Amino acid sequence: MTDSKRRWRRILVYIVYFAFLIGLQAAWPASWSRTAAKPNFILILAVLCAYLYSFSDALLCALIAGYFLDYLFGKTVGPGMLIMLGIALLSHYGLRKKLHANIIGALLICLLMSALFQLASTALSYLPLLNNDISSLWPGLGTYIRQTLWPAVRVNILPSILLFVLLYFAGPYRRHSYDYVKLER
Repeated sequence: MTDSKRRWRRILVYIVYFAFLIGLQAAWPASWSRTAAKPNFILILAVLCAYLYSFSDALLCALIAGYFLDYLFGKTVGPGMLIMLGIALLSHYGLRKKLHANIIGALLICLLMSALFQLASTALSYLPLLNNDISSLWPGLGTYIRQTLWPAVRVNILPSILLFVLLYFAGPYRRHSYDYVKLER
């Protein structure tokens, strides 16, 4: 494949994945889960692309995912992009060498990044309202973990596995091509 065809294949695959997952996340019925938590497909895609592929893929997916999370599900554009960029960079640089590119490593990194995303989003939402009274935060921390954080992480287990398998077999790079081998460790 020529460089132009590789680039267009990568762009087309990312467009298809983002369009499908954004639509799926927006249309996901709340009645399908026992708690109020819904799977965060866009976050999982950004984390897996940052974990599996190059820095440019991590940056591209994080910015696109953060923009759509802010635009569709947030109040302002910007905070979600910053959180997503930090999470993608952490999963690309911080944990890439510790966890191997297999399904167990992908699942662990998706769960860890889901928890960090939930904590960072909550912190950006509620910390300005505390008015420097951090002591009022501690009594509700256990309840928050049990009722909000754990369900938000737990609901991303199955989508993480399925999306890893999809990216492995139908990702932006053809398996056994020069680009894919270059990305492997």
